[in-house]
Amino acid sequence: AGGSDGQHAKLNERWKALMDKVPKEQMFAVDMRDQGRIELKLRVFISNSEDSRTIEQYIKMFPDQKPAPFVVLCDCLAVAAAFNTAFMDPTSDASVADRLRKQSKSRGVRFVREYIYKVANSSELSTNTLRGHDGARALQDRITAAAREQFNPIEHGHVTSAIVFRAADRTLAGGANFGAP
Repeated sequence: AGGSDGQHAKLNERWKALMDKVPKEQMFAVDMRDQGRIELKLRVFISNSEDSRTIEQYIKMFPDQKPAPFVVLCDCLAVAAAFNTAFMDPTSDASVADRLRKQSKSRGVRFVREYIYKVANSSELSTNTLRGHDGARALQDRITAAAREQFNPIEHGHVTSAIVFRAADRTLAGGANFGAP
């Protein structure tokens, strides 16, 4: 393992805080082929957030730790929300931006959860892999490749493709109206 004991302790404390605050929709159970039911906690982080940087730093400091305390399932899962700006404007209403972020995270979690359900009864996935015994990045390439199969082309800054979904419009005026995103 790399890094000082102080760095390790600080990262372990931060990691514990991240795992203690797992939203209900990011926890689920999956029945594994010949291995029974296991409980999983998913965490979805915004790219380049403090939380994602903390995890990346931990992996760099302890690249060979097995079992890994966590498993990176997808390095960068691009999710885009389509919505009618006449009724939902995240640039002028922070609550709209927050709702869109939450919906995007939920879509990302749903994609990963459905992928795990799909491969749980195949030889592609084992409990040991999900539990970090094959390292922190053992599943990353497979899930990222599966996500890219779901991507649609978009043009938004540096993002050229993403999983696109229609955002739920909870405004009174926009409930049934959906125009060009």
